[in-house]
Amino acid sequence: ASYSEFSSLAQTLSDATNELASEPSAAHNAAARAAWRAAIASWQRAEPLSFGPAASTMSPGGQALRDQIYIFPLANPCLVDQGIVNRSYEGASFGSTLGSARGLSAVEYLLFFGGGNNACNALSSINSNGSWAALSANELRARRAGYAKAAAADVRLRASSLQAAWSPDAGNFYASFVGAGSGSAVFKSNQDAFNVVSDALFYIEQELKDWKLGWPLGLVADCVNAPKNCPNDVE
Repeated sequence: ASYSEFSSLAQTLSDATNELASEPSAAHNAAARAAWRAAIASWQRAEPLSFGPAASTMSPGGQALRDQIYIFPLANPCLVDQGIVNRSYEGASFGSTLGSARGLSAVEYLLFFGGGNNACNALSSINSNGSWAALSANELRARRAGYAKAAAADVRLRASSLQAAWSPDAGNFYASFVGAGSGSAVFKSNQDAFNVVSDALFYIEQELKDWKLGWPLGLVADCVNAPKNCPNDVE
């Protein structure tokens, strides 16, 4: 049910970014931002269920779809800005772009950051060769909207794949999961199924407690300023 809800909201986000790309107006940008907020709220509720197709390929039934949808904390806005200059979002190979330049994180950056600067350092080619500076404000706005459209469409496809992977009418991971120990092709025993759920619960300990809260608050060593906070690392 969580994935069905998210898949529906991912479709709404894709539709909204389509409209924004067609007409990069303030109204369409506001609508796309609202759609992103609804989608990320749904995804936050689904993230603790990170077993099965959402999980790493090292986990039983895993297809690594979680990182394809939302790669926090490994998002890389500089790669997004490079893609804006290179128009990498326009190619058919966009889906093979590094996950750190796609997903909900990339859509967020493209919709909510409207400044004229970029996230790359001065030595980056888009700054050193003047290609970023050569973009007019209107062209930059249009390219951000086009990139957001491509990234949101990619999220929609991944969300649909995740929903289908669980669906009885498609991948039917649900049957493999509840049938653990009774002929399941994925889980030979009940214990195997319990283990992946138990492992998924560590999301609360690591991603939520340490990364989403402890890191920006300076409560874990990952924050280089600890025990002072790292506000720039907030989710």
